[in-house]
Amino acid sequence: MYAAIVKDPETQKILCEVIEPTLQKGEEKLLKEIKALLMEEVDVSAKEIENKEKAEDYFKKNFWKFLKSTA
Repeated sequence: MYAAIVKDPETQKILCEVIEPTLQKGEEKLLKEIKALLMEEVDVSAKEIENKEKAEDYFKKNFWKFLKSTA
């Protein structure tokens, strides 16, 4: 993953744009499998995750548990 620092031509604000590499077919398949496994493991209601910050906190707290359970 790379980042580029650019100036928005309309607002003149400096932005940091993330540039993700293109995935190969095998990598795309793995990513889909990982996403599907994560969705199966997520045990939280939409009401509990009210905003992006809470969603990120939940994911960070539970990611390693998920990873260990699939190993």
